[in-house]
Amino acid sequence: MRSRSVTLIFLLVGLTACGWNQPDFDAGRSNSNPFENTLTVENVGSLQHHVIPTTGTFPPRVLTVGDLVLVSGAGGVDAFPSTACPRADNGPCTARWHRDGQLLTAEGSSIYLRTSATTFDSIGLDGLLKHHHDTTPAAGFGLSRLVSTGTYLVAELFKPGGTPTSRGTAYASVFSASCTANPCAPERSIPLATKYGSYFNWAAKGSVLYSADPANFDHLTAWDLGAGTALWSAVAVPNDIRVSNGLLYSTGGVVFDANGVNGCSGTPLICTPLRNLDGAYEPDSISGTRVMDVYALPGNPSPPSELRFWRTDAVGCTPSPVSCPSVARSAPMTFASVISTSRLAFTVASVASIGTANYLRAFDITGTAGCSGIPLVCTPLLDFNFANNLTFGNLVVAGGRVYAPTSDGAVHVFSLPGAIS
Repeated sequence: MRSRSVTLIFLLVGLTACGWNQPDFDAGRSNSNPFENTLTVENVGSLQHHVIPTTGTFPPRVLTVGDLVLVSGAGGVDAFPSTACPRADNGPCTARWHRDGQLLTAEGSSIYLRTSATTFDSIGLDGLLKHHHDTTPAAGFGLSRLVSTGTYLVAELFKPGGTPTSRGTAYASVFSASCTANPCAPERSIPLATKYGSYFNWAAKGSVLYSADPANFDHLTAWDLGAGTALWSAVAVPNDIRVSNGLLYSTGGVVFDANGVNGCSGTPLICTPLRNLDGAYEPDSISGTRVMDVYALPGNPSPPSELRFWRTDAVGCTPSPVSCPSVARSAPMTFASVISTSRLAFTVASVASIGTANYLRAFDITGTAGCSGIPLVCTPLLDFNFANNLTFGNLVVAGGRVYAPTSDGAVHVFSLPGAIS
C-alpha cells in the first residue's frame, strides 16, 4: 500500500508540474517550460490549428493545471478538460466548472481567483472553494498581481498616482502558501517601486523577492520573504526582472547571481554583475540553456527587431568586463511575445504594424535546425498565418500544445496531428 501511495503522489506532482500554472510559467518569470518535450524541432512544423471559442473582445488569460485548461475572461473562469477541449470541429467546449472572478495564478492543486479589488480565493481542481484571502490594504489600493513561490503567495497591491504620469504606490503583501485560516491574512508587506502610473516587473523565487528599490530606482534589492528584510542590493536599471537557473536578469541584459554569493561582498551586501548579454534589452524568456530577447535594430527600420539567443552560461564571452554575444538570431520582424521550451522558442510576430501580430512562429533556440550563415540566422520551423492582425494575451506551451489567446476572444490551440479528435 505504501508503494502505491508514493507512486500516486509522484504522478500527481508530475501532472501539475508539467502544466503552465502561472502567467510567466513561474514566480521567477522565466517564461519557459522545461517539462514540455512532446514538441520537438522535428515535429513542430506539423502542428495543426484548433480554436476554443469564447466571448469577449479582449484576449482571455489561459493557464493549464493538471488536466484542466483554465480560460479567464470578462465572464469569469471556465475550467475545460484538456481531453475534450478543443473539439475537432472547433465548437464550444463544455466546462467542467465555472466560477466568477479573475484568474490570477495556480500552483499544484490550488487555483487562485481575484474575487474583489482586494481579495482572492484558492480553489481546488474540482472547482470548490478552499480558502479566502484578504490583502487588507489601505484605501485606494487594489490587487494587481499574484504569484506562488511554493512557500509563499506574493500579492501586489497598487495605488495609481493622481495623474497618468505621476508615480503610484505599490507593495507586496506576503501570505504563507500553507495558510489554513479563513480568511488567510498576510504575514508582512514589502515595499515595491512604481513609475509613471505603473509598476516595475518584479520576480520571486523560493523565499526571495527581487524588485526595484522604491527609494532608488537605479538599484535592485533582494528581499527575504520570511523576514521582510533586505538580503543584498545592486546598482542596476531593474525595469524588468527575471530569475532562472540561479541567475537574475535585469534591464540591459545585466546578469547577477540570484543567491547573492558570486560577485557580492561587504556589509550591507552589494552585488556586481557577473556578465552582460551584449545587445539585450529586457530578456523575454529563459530556458536552461538559452536567453531569448527581442533585439531592437538600430535606425528604427521596418521591421524593427530580431529575436536573438544568448547562452545562459559564460561560454564564448569576452572578459573584463564580461560581455556575451548572441549566438543566433531570426530574420527581422515585429515581435509581440516570446515563450520557450528546452529546445524551441514560440513567438507571435508580424512583418507589418507594431502592437499586433499575425503569425505564430517557432525557432530552434540552439541555432541548429533551420539555422545557417555567419552570423547564424534561423528561419521558422513553424510559420502559421492567422490571416488577420490580432492582439495576443499570454502564450502557453504545455502538454504538447501551444495556446494563443487573442483579441477576438478566442483561444487558438496548436497540437500534433491526431492529438485532438
